[in-house]
Amino acid sequence: MVALTGVDRTGLNDTLSIAPNLRGLGSEATLTLINGRRVAGSGGRGDFTDLSVLPTLGVERVEILTDGASAIYGSDAVAGVVNVIMREDLKGIELRVRGSTGTQSGEHRLLASAALGTRWSGGSVGLIYEFGHDDALNAADRLYTATGDLRPFGGTDRRTFLSSPATILTLDPTGSAYIPAFAVPKGGASSVTQLRPGTNLSFPLQAIDLTPLSDRHIVYGYLNQQIGAVEFHLDGRFASRTFTNLGSPQSTIFAITAANPFFLSTDGGPFSVIGYSFENELENSRTRGRVQALSSTAALTWRTGRWSVDGYATYAQERSSSRLSGLVNASLLNEALGTTPDDPQTTYSAARDGYFNPYGGGSANNAAILNFVSQGFSAQVRKTAIIEGGVKADGPLLSIFGMEIVGALGGSVRSERFRRTGENFFSGSAPSPAIVKRGERTIPAAFAELNVPLAGGKNGGTRDPGLRLSLAGRYERYPDFGSTANPKIGIAWRPTPALQLHGSWGTSFRAPALTDLKDPFRVSVTQLPNAAGAFAPVLLLSGGNPSLRPETARTWNVGMILTPPPIPSLRIEANIFRTRFSQRIGQPVLQDVLTALTNPEVASFIEPISPASSAADLARVKALLALPGTIGAGIFPDTAYTAIVDARSVNTSTLTVSGLDTTMQLARPVGAGQLDLGLSATWLFSYRRQLTPSARPLERIDRLGFPTSLRANGTLSYTLGPVSAAIIGRYVGGYTDDTARPARPIRDWFTTDATIGFAPQHGRLAGVSLSLIVENLFDRNPPFVDQSSGLGFDGANANPFGRTVALQLNMKL
Repeated sequence: MVALTGVDRTGLNDTLSIAPNLRGLGSEATLTLINGRRVAGSGGRGDFTDLSVLPTLGVERVEILTDGASAIYGSDAVAGVVNVIMREDLKGIELRVRGSTGTQSGEHRLLASAALGTRWSGGSVGLIYEFGHDDALNAADRLYTATGDLRPFGGTDRRTFLSSPATILTLDPTGSAYIPAFAVPKGGASSVTQLRPGTNLSFPLQAIDLTPLSDRHIVYGYLNQQIGAVEFHLDGRFASRTFTNLGSPQSTIFAITAANPFFLSTDGGPFSVIGYSFENELENSRTRGRVQALSSTAALTWRTGRWSVDGYATYAQERSSSRLSGLVNASLLNEALGTTPDDPQTTYSAARDGYFNPYGGGSANNAAILNFVSQGFSAQVRKTAIIEGGVKADGPLLSIFGMEIVGALGGSVRSERFRRTGENFFSGSAPSPAIVKRGERTIPAAFAELNVPLAGGKNGGTRDPGLRLSLAGRYERYPDFGSTANPKIGIAWRPTPALQLHGSWGTSFRAPALTDLKDPFRVSVTQLPNAAGAFAPVLLLSGGNPSLRPETARTWNVGMILTPPPIPSLRIEANIFRTRFSQRIGQPVLQDVLTALTNPEVASFIEPISPASSAADLARVKALLALPGTIGAGIFPDTAYTAIVDARSVNTSTLTVSGLDTTMQLARPVGAGQLDLGLSATWLFSYRRQLTPSARPLERIDRLGFPTSLRANGTLSYTLGPVSAAIIGRYVGGYTDDTARPARPIRDWFTTDATIGFAPQHGRLAGVSLSLIVENLFDRNPPFVDQSSGLGFDGANANPFGRTVALQLNMKL
């Protein structure tokens, strides 16, 4: 059901991958398979599957199971399973070219594919190649993401005092946060009298890329051969994707002293604290990266009588590298400011090459200074791999009154590996190697399935079980935390040929990712808004947790399939479901980090401190800042920190989700052609979350950052000979931004796609099809959301692309 599926670009997704996200429960809770097999994980934690490395021409269909399925598939199948089935029917040559452009700002996309295959008695072989190119979409190209000042849309000015020209800061009356005191004028200032009370404002996300520039090359091939009772299958895939993404302009807070010849003291003190943006002096930070993925599967099926035995071995790996450059190095900036003496390990001398001048209106520093301070970078290389082998036997066990009991039994062994290396240059005079993160585990599993007819009926003159029971169970053993066993029970009843009723109950689980368990402890310096709205310095703790347990879920659903005889082409499905998750693995603070200091739900992860008045707190701050790999040490005085924020992975929340899925399909002859109608919708009744054991459960449905209660798609198409036309409607219900005071509504979003195609079946043009596709036909902007980031839309429920026009040509030779 397409209405249930979204894509996820959030979290630790620094390779900018695309992953399914069923029912908004997170991509890590959706198990994605290719031809029924697991593939190596993507993203910074390696905990989801990247769909962008699959050739679109090679996809036959996508099967979506919106139900807990760990009893069959094992870990990660908590929200459901997405199984991408690749084509194995190629014969001859197929070509596809698709080009599209956005009408608002002209970003282009290109897709070109070629396939070659043949079939013979007992076998087939095929090869597919695909190239794709996507232009970047920049925030400056949309009014609601361009400036950070959302007041023209009815929102808030989200610009900050990390500005150009600079803003001079002072501590608030409580001494717990920095607030603006004086603004540097546009022309710069050389004396205190030229400063004006107040603040300058800049947008921290000025001109970032909303989507990256990317190119991808994909090759997929397969071979099938039957020899007697044995079938052999081999497939392989290799994909390479490169991407470039503009990040935010560099901005920071730093202290300047009388050692700098440009120093201005607004209060007669020996130093000043300045909020500064490099937006007018340096290019935005930039991430460049490459993702290379490969997989191969060999499988044998032996059929003996009515039984079959399947064995397979698969290997999959993904290697990704990324480099974030153009960062301001805190140590080099302090050296250029004169706050620290010249470092003999660098070639720079502030007295010779120039002191950094933060009072110059954003344009006073020469290239030598700027090149020196902007040498910072972060580079990472990751590799994930899966090696799996398994065997399964299935067939009829016995027959009762002409109805068969069918069973399956099997086992598998899966090895998972993860390794991450790199180096960082956030501070210091030379790059430092990142802490090597690695993990490996082997998971044996055994499973069984049983399909038992309980009562028989008549259906079209053949014996058909009117009532059938299905049982499934899977056992897996992990070296990290022990074993887990998950059962599933299902029942299906067909009281009439036109109606089928079904229901199921089962348990599911998600094992902690290797990075959840083994990510090393680290400390970062940042600022978060306090209750007064001022930004307070805090120490953010992150990393893995070797004590994590699997998150678990219990799911039941009941439903029906109706095919009324008077309208044989009509099919209606409806399913009511309820899932209760326990011990969810997550980082509660990072779900909305900007409210961490004020959100009572995460109060147990916040430790207020006062190093200015407590010797114990000061000693702890010094110890944390001195740890290897600490990011941002030296930005603030040791006495300035107000809290320690624990953002490490934990088992914490409980979540209960319930709702209704519906689909309807109808095909009718109309005139000389055929009319097809399709509808799908998901209504969520409840999305009730208890973030910590001490927090009270809260209903989060229809709230910003959580699923909406209604999502629906509808398709109306008509085919007349070689000509076809279709209208597709997509609807996302309205919801509420309850982080605003007062809470504010977010309108619903309805978009319309249209397509017209020409595909003759006879004559010289047989095998050629041409399609014109217009997405978001009426060019509707996403609903406005007063996001604290300053980007005025919600990427989970809408997109900023606007109208896109595409032309697609397919040829079969």
